[in-house]
Amino acid sequence: MIMEFSKSILVFTDLDGTLLDHDTYSCEAASPAIQDLLQRQIPIIPCTSKTFDEGCLFMQERGWSSPFIFENGGGVAVPDSLMAKLWPGFNGDLLSGYGVRLLGVPRTRLIEEAQRLKKQLALKIELASDMGADHFSKLTGLPVDAAALALKRKVSEPVNWLDTDEKLQEFNRQLQRVSLQAVKGGRLVSVQGNNNKANAARFVTDLYRTAVAANCRTVALGDAANDREMLEWADFAIVIPKPSGEHLSVNKPDTDLILASAAGPAGWNTAIKQLLNLWALH
Repeated sequence: MIMEFSKSILVFTDLDGTLLDHDTYSCEAASPAIQDLLQRQIPIIPCTSKTFDEGCLFMQERGWSSPFIFENGGGVAVPDSLMAKLWPGFNGDLLSGYGVRLLGVPRTRLIEEAQRLKKQLALKIELASDMGADHFSKLTGLPVDAAALALKRKVSEPVNWLDTDEKLQEFNRQLQRVSLQAVKGGRLVSVQGNNNKANAARFVTDLYRTAVAANCRTVALGDAANDREMLEWADFAIVIPKPSGEHLSVNKPDTDLILASAAGPAGWNTAIKQLLNLWALH
């Protein structure tokens, strides 16, 4: 009975600052809860600003066989092992062992618009497309080889914002006039289309509801502004605080919300355990 109920749950999680420690990128502190979910066959579906290549490496290193969402909802990747069951109507080519659907705007256009506004508004910003892996590594704290993967974008352009919040608001207003947006993440600002994590999570959920369980429930975990829509969309939200103790405000009933007691993977671990107890999955 519990196993059948467990299979009707999907866990969507942000990575940096949520499942992964903000400074070390480790998820070790979340290991007990991760193992608990995996033993119950509850899919853990990363929903991240990371690239497709980073996502592939992340899943491979952990041996996870669930879908993942990359570049802030700009794309969805479903592993070949699940394609026949989850996505029988897919008619594209597999990429690195995944069926991929891009939901965002091609990067070339994003770069053009960001460069235009950088000049027009005299902005103090750095575009990722102008950076090498060494510089991006210093900005993000990633090793150089991982930073190189992080620069291989398809539908987003990270920006190192060195200007004021007022200028960021104006930058976003100008982007919205051409159906784009600037989304603030944990470290960088992402220039992207009107895709978001919520829409991509909804796409994946629809696959599961069609193929596995029509009544499957969704859980979302996140810590930053680019997670808000996903947290508010999900049936149940877990907000992970910043190391400073500050936390994202979301429009959610208290009955469908947990504010984790700690930042990063430690908070992820205790909040998932709390949710499983709340839903009597123990």
